[in-house]
Amino acid sequence: MLACSIEDLYYRDRVKMEKLSAWDDYAGVGNDNSYITTYELGGYYVIAKTWCDSSAEEFQQIWTHSLFVDLDAVQYQYNLERLYDCFIKPAGEDYESYSQPIDVSLEVEDDKDGEKEDATQYKMPALSYWLEKMLHKEGPLSFAVENTSEYYQKFLLRLLNYLPFGLMKQYALCSGTASIREYNRSKDFDLQFIVDEKGELPKLSEPVDGYIEKENWLKWLSDSIKGGWEFMSLIAQKYDEDISIFTSRYAVVITILNTVMDLEGDVRPGKKNVSTFESVLKLMASTFRGQLDAQFFKKSMLSEKITCRYFDEREFIYQMATTPYWKSFNYVDFDFFNRTVKYLQEILTTKEAREILMKDLRKMKRKTNNPYIDVVIAMDKTIE
Repeated sequence: MLACSIEDLYYRDRVKMEKLSAWDDYAGVGNDNSYITTYELGGYYVIAKTWCDSSAEEFQQIWTHSLFVDLDAVQYQYNLERLYDCFIKPAGEDYESYSQPIDVSLEVEDDKDGEKEDATQYKMPALSYWLEKMLHKEGPLSFAVENTSEYYQKFLLRLLNYLPFGLMKQYALCSGTASIREYNRSKDFDLQFIVDEKGELPKLSEPVDGYIEKENWLKWLSDSIKGGWEFMSLIAQKYDEDISIFTSRYAVVITILNTVMDLEGDVRPGKKNVSTFESVLKLMASTFRGQLDAQFFKKSMLSEKITCRYFDEREFIYQMATTPYWKSFNYVDFDFFNRTVKYLQEILTTKEAREILMKDLRKMKRKTNNPYIDVVIAMDKTIE
């Protein structure tokens, strides 16, 4: 194990890291027998690469270069795939550089033409099936090694990009091993690729018999991982704190954002968009019950920038003043009061239009206990 720049690790963490850095006779496809392991340790997320130099005459030389990622310091719009080039195999006896912290920019960068570089396309037809098992803790998962060591190392780094930090910390991954590896005494690595000489393990390159992929959040997530699409990884990063450690929250966030993306941009209050918006409110309220739950996500989804995709401001005011799920939302967060005043004072908002809105709100008073009906009616009375 190479020298470590982290000086505040507990003894038990150092012992664990040494154990996870041990060689297990992995032999990858081709000449590269290195592999990557990832796991949470001492408040950091460790991404480590291990090499074996079997050319030595007397004994094998084993090196593990471990990168301790301070997730609290990682900024929005990062790409952990860029860590792949940070692993350095020692040359000679100079190990001093490994004891020094390194400052790595993980920001997503454009290429010279202002476009993203082409990402590796992973052909994994049943990835959504395996992701469901992994994210719902139906593992651990073991797959046969079919490709090069580099292929699986980069795939694991790609996968990490799509896991919110709260979920990422729960998983230990290994890109290559000779046999099933234990993460600790009570569990194996959650996902690992194993040299399968007997042909007993599933292959990620093959479909799963009888499995039909559904058009849902898991398909959207797996398609994004396979294609390296940034949008879904940015969701995981942007709403990390709102998702926390819960797969169910991640599913809702992805589902709602894909719903927003699929809107046709018809801002008229048609039945389709109204029904969709009501379903989104219900989904948010049932998943994030308290006003402080997923506050940033709810604020974003109810901002004018997003709600204008459903319909105009008149319909937004009506929906939020009559929804039965009002207790789950902080109306100050999405500027409901200022938006209401602004709409009522708009030159294009005629007196007749205001009267129709107030009439519709009064009709709903008998059907809901939403107090914001009275708030909107009172605001209308103060505007000449």
